[in-house]
Amino acid sequence: MIVNEVELKDIDIYDLDTAENYENAIKKVSNELGNQKDKTRTEIIRCTCTSIFECFNSIFGDGTDKLIFGDKVNMMGAINAFEELIASIKELEEKGAEQIKRKSDKYKQQNNQQQHKNINPRYRNNRKRRR
Repeated sequence: MIVNEVELKDIDIYDLDTAENYENAIKKVSNELGNQKDKTRTEIIRCTCTSIFECFNSIFGDGTDKLIFGDKVNMMGAINAFEELIASIKELEEKGAEQIKRKSDKYKQQNNQQQHKNINPRYRNNRKRRR
């Protein structure tokens, strides 16, 4: 996954612990972004950046914020990187959903074929006679 031109390790969004960690980190950022009323500009920048930095560190490990942002604390850069993260995760989710659907369809088809083979020939003959 590439965020702010930095390649980060891939994460398995279908692992329970990873998914919970990701969801909680995103929730914290969302809460912080929605909780900015009555703050000064510097407080908004500091709080927004801190919550996004913590989000990256929580998901990818300590120090990830330094890899992505260096020593800069720029709100627009942080928000752009956060949006890249969300877009990358969404892409992973879409690919995973397609893969799950293909596998599900495959097993449904196999199950239907097996059920068709298991139909009692006597019953089929009886149905034909009744008509």
